[in-house]
Amino acid sequence: MLFFVELNFLFGDTATYIQTSTNILEYGTFGVQNLPTVYRPPLYSFFMASIFFVLGESFFSVQVIQIFLSLISALLLTRILAIHYPKASPWMFLLMIISPFESVYSVALLSENLTSFLLVISAFFIFTYDRPLKWILAGIALGLACLTRDTYLLMGFFICFFWLVFSQEDFKQKLFKTLLFISFILLTIAPWSARNFYHTGDFIPVSEGRMGYGLWFGTWAKNANYSKSYIGRTIVFPPEAPLSEEEKLYIEKSFEEGVGVDQFETFFLEKALERMKETPLEVLKTYIVRSPLLWLGTRFDIFVLNKDRTLNKIIEYSESATSELNSTPLFIGPGCITTISLSKESNNSLFTPYTIEYSLNDGK
Repeated sequence: MLFFVELNFLFGDTATYIQTSTNILEYGTFGVQNLPTVYRPPLYSFFMASIFFVLGESFFSVQVIQIFLSLISALLLTRILAIHYPKASPWMFLLMIISPFESVYSVALLSENLTSFLLVISAFFIFTYDRPLKWILAGIALGLACLTRDTYLLMGFFICFFWLVFSQEDFKQKLFKTLLFISFILLTIAPWSARNFYHTGDFIPVSEGRMGYGLWFGTWAKNANYSKSYIGRTIVFPPEAPLSEEEKLYIEKSFEEGVGVDQFETFFLEKALERMKETPLEVLKTYIVRSPLLWLGTRFDIFVLNKDRTLNKIIEYSESATSELNSTPLFIGPGCITTISLSKESNNSLFTPYTIEYSLNDGK
């Protein structure tokens, strides 16, 4: 995917992650220079900052580490199925390895890869450990996933609901384990929540996010194809975006002057609710048309294919990549061998919420 996808690190979410991670190293602050912010979940920026601190500011190093995280995720998912559904485990590994969506997110500097890894870690503890400790470890992993993408804040409660309703275990035992699980999710998030309260005076569990902006886009964008013809612009407002020309010009000018999208959160939220009220059928149609991408395309259409895919370019890139990290191929063989040895047997009831959880992540 490094060869076939055009990865632009100068715009969008990637640029923000790079800026916040370098700011952590330069100023010791998650924010802009010495000014703390609460706009995005912090963990992916700290993940990148840690890599930059150890290996230097190398995007390639981040990509390689993310590729290994994807490989580990594939191995752990295969192990889970090897225990509960042995016949399906080789297929799981095969699908994970050949999945173009896993591949492209492994090399994109976006939080999906790390989030997926943490979700898999949480599921792995629940489905493979037999001791109560598994609920503590799974809770910590899911708490870290929330600190990477706070859309999962309610996921712990969703998992506990399935556990309480469908598990055959004694109710007191289930309740104890549920409380343990939820407690460690909250304890993992709590220090960051305290930091946010200290700086803002408001209770913000992880981040303020951009619900209004995302909700507004969701009322009209059927896919991400529009962004490909607008690559290189600071903000994407194609002709079909439901804004007047004056509004488009005003907002784009504000962005050029350095105003963040968070400053327009209330504006976009009002626009989204207004559109839902005035054209509900059109909005519903948009969600229906776009929904298959969540399960089949997982936002793959936000990436632009590289037009220069010649063999010489691939060889040239491979040589430079090998010289930068020439031990990389050594991990692939052992990974595959490890997978072959994973198949043993067993059974469980929390597959539904974790499957939905993992699938949704690539749709973000």
